[in-house]
Amino acid sequence: PKRNITEPWQIAGLELQFRKTPCPSQRMRVQLAKQYQMPVKSIQFWFQNRRAKARNEKEWMFVIEKCSPVQ
Repeated sequence: PKRNITEPWQIAGLELQFRKTPCPSQRMRVQLAKQYQMPVKSIQFWFQNRRAKARNEKEWMFVIEKCSPVQ
């Protein structure tokens, strides 16, 4: 099938990771792909879609704070 089915245990783990790091680096995406047995592209799309969901659910300030570079 063209679409990958994300299992509940994968979603739970990715949600936890999103709370810590809503904008993971390429290296972190590769690690998450191995950990959750998913293609790197699927991890990238999952985080992209989750950030969009956060924007729609007014969680956006949290994401901006976590994604902003430290000065």
